[in-house]
Amino acid sequence: MRSRLLLALATMLGVASPAHAQWANQPSGLSVISDWPFSSLAGNGWQDDRGNHLIASDGTAPQSPSNVYQQVFYTGMPAGISPAGDSFTFPAPASEAYVGFWWKPSAGFENHPVLTKILFLSTTQTNPIFFYMSGSGPSVRIGMQYQNGTIDNSHISGFPGTIGTFDIGGGEFVTLGQWAKLELYVKRSTTTTSRDGIFRYWVNGVLAREFTNMNFEPYAFNYVPIAPIWGGTGGTKTRTDTFSYDHIRIASNNCPAPCSGGSGGGTAPPPPPPLAPNRPTNLRVQ
Repeated sequence: MRSRLLLALATMLGVASPAHAQWANQPSGLSVISDWPFSSLAGNGWQDDRGNHLIASDGTAPQSPSNVYQQVFYTGMPAGISPAGDSFTFPAPASEAYVGFWWKPSAGFENHPVLTKILFLSTTQTNPIFFYMSGSGPSVRIGMQYQNGTIDNSHISGFPGTIGTFDIGGGEFVTLGQWAKLELYVKRSTTTTSRDGIFRYWVNGVLAREFTNMNFEPYAFNYVPIAPIWGGTGGTKTRTDTFSYDHIRIASNNCPAPCSGGSGGGTAPPPPPPLAPNRPTNLRVQ
């Protein structure tokens, strides 16, 4: 009751609610389509795509303790796959999207020598955008990549060509075993050559990288799969580690009235990675 009264008072006074304050980088013109505390593997538009994951308890979760969503990278897991998948499909495809979430790699996480993908933002056709971590720790670098096979962004420094992976690295680091807040806002370009698309991401509230002249593929944003991939090819996990996700907020510029607030809907593209087989029964989280 007290929290509802505070929220009503904040609304009347024009003060940002605690939930909105958590995600201050969300553009005001977007509608929230999911605000999910990971109380279960499925619900409110979220789908359990199966694999080695669970709802765990973590009293240090920064926004909605104590339940957290946890992916388990087990000993012996080969590179190039994800332990599991949990995903949200937008109520309707959108040209703008915001994703904010709390994430924690386990202390001493054995990272792949290349990188480990954390979370994707997908379109109706492809899975082009993802957060990643690189480095061996205890501090790891957070970056993003945009993968495409047709779009020319040669006017942007660092773009590898019309076919390839555009590494949008930043200078932000986080510490293994500690919670970090990651946020992304994208606005699709008017055309594939108009150079007016927007790409921004933040690490713990700090703007890591920004483009306001980016070209995008001609597909709407439509799907958020949490399907972290350990590396690309080569190598095997020699220890068991975890990724934990405390809370996620997704907003878009296309939420059909009445706005569902996260019922899911449209058609998702194929999942980005193959999933690991069922978790061994003797698994222990170290």
